[in-house]
Amino acid sequence: GPEVRLRSRYVIRSGTTTADRWVRQHREQRRPVTAEEFALLISQVTSARDAFCLALMRYCALRVGQVVTLKRDRIHAMPDAVPCPSHRMGPHLHVEAAVDHPHHDGVKRRDPFAVPMGAAVVQLWWAWLEERAAIRGAAEQAWLLLAFAGPMGREGQALGSSAVREMVKVVARRAGLRHVTPHQLRHGFGQEAADADVPPDLLQRLLGHARIESQGAYRKTSD
Repeated sequence: GPEVRLRSRYVIRSGTTTADRWVRQHREQRRPVTAEEFALLISQVTSARDAFCLALMRYCALRVGQVVTLKRDRIHAMPDAVPCPSHRMGPHLHVEAAVDHPHHDGVKRRDPFAVPMGAAVVQLWWAWLEERAAIRGAAEQAWLLLAFAGPMGREGQALGSSAVREMVKVVARRAGLRHVTPHQLRHGFGQEAADADVPPDLLQRLLGHARIESQGAYRKTSD
């Protein structure tokens, strides 16, 4: 029959010092990424794709599942060129549910919504498109983010959320920062927007929250 296996949240290997280190790391994971930390992160990337991924999570507040399920035709950097009801927002992207992603990644919120793209994100998007054109088979792929050539031979295939999480971890280690997760980049956007006194209903749309109460974690005085 089925078995239930319990796994402890913190593993104590050598006395209280190790336990304290795990608890401290868990607390640090909840802190949003600051502007200074993001500048260090972006300085350590090795490709335009990785820089674009970081910018989507930090400046557009996208979740990692929303990042990897973006398709090429969902970004409208030149709104006047494509008929779109969100053209008044300027350069923007559309977040929609994806049911056909090869890595079975998806979005948390099912109803589609649009997010504005700042000048920095648009610039990184153009840089990634130039880099993407050199990937074999990229022209036939509808997914925006693709894998590079590697030992596993996945060149030109859609990028998965696990690859983005690993990239963020590696870049944070290279920058000498604490352990950073993709969701902390999104929290950094929410914290700065709340500090700037962005109206709650507008911040709800920018973050894609189904409930306006979900932004309560940001409506506190930050350091």
